Amino acid sequence: MRTYRDLFSAPQYPPFFFACSLQIAAQTVAGLALGSLVYASTGSALLSALAMFGPALAQVVGALTLLSAADRLPPRATLAGLALLLGLATAVQAAPGLPTAAALALVLAQGVPAALGGGVRYGLLNDILDRDGYLLGRSVLN
Repeated sequence: MRTYRDLFSAPQYPPFFFACSLQIAAQTVAGLALGSLVYASTGSALLSALAMFGPALAQVVGALTLLSAADRLPPRATLAGLALLLGLATAVQAAPGLPTAAALALVLAQGVPAALGGGVRYGLLNDILDRDGYLLGRSVLN
């Protein structure tokens, strides 16, 4: 597998890529929206930045504590469960009148299991693509 055409002709890769892209786009939009809401309600640039980039910091904690489970859990069920969990947490954040502290706690709580999703995602990529296609497939996901 040497070209992107070869990569996207692999039967399981296009849906995998599409699902990963949608999840990343959803997390980005949710982070920007929450950051805007936090800034509008508090006027604090620090809290707004924490709302937008807090999950990335919490992923470090998740990587240290949960990443070893990525090799033992069934990948497709784990990714579906994590998508459901993160979607529900985002829906709770959208509730009107949610205190800023609760919204920030939810943001940080979302980052911990998201680290598990990254490990499972790259493990599943290894199952979907052959050895020659893994590097190309991973580079597209970055």
